[in-house]
Amino acid sequence: MDIFVDGHNLMFFAERMDPRYAVERGEPARDALLGLLSRYVAVKGDKMVCFFDGGRAGGHLPRQAFGRGLQIIYSDPKSDADTEIKQKIATHDRP
Repeated sequence: MDIFVDGHNLMFFAERMDPRYAVERGEPARDALLGLLSRYVAVKGDKMVCFFDGGRAGGHLPRQAFGRGLQIIYSDPKSDADTEIKQKIATHDRP
């Protein structure tokens, strides 16, 4: 199964349970979330794509990265993660 995750939306939810996921923490919070997601992927064996907004805070990051058992996509600085997710779903062979 392919799972698409909006990274920032998940961080906003997760910070309610654990402050280390607080978006305001920036890269350390993102790394903590990616660690959590990679552990999930390792246990479940699913494919996961985590999307982040690539605007102001993520503009310096690579467009795509692979690691920890998941694919990470940063949106174009002129776009957002929601648009990237919609495009990925529209072109997916099993939406």
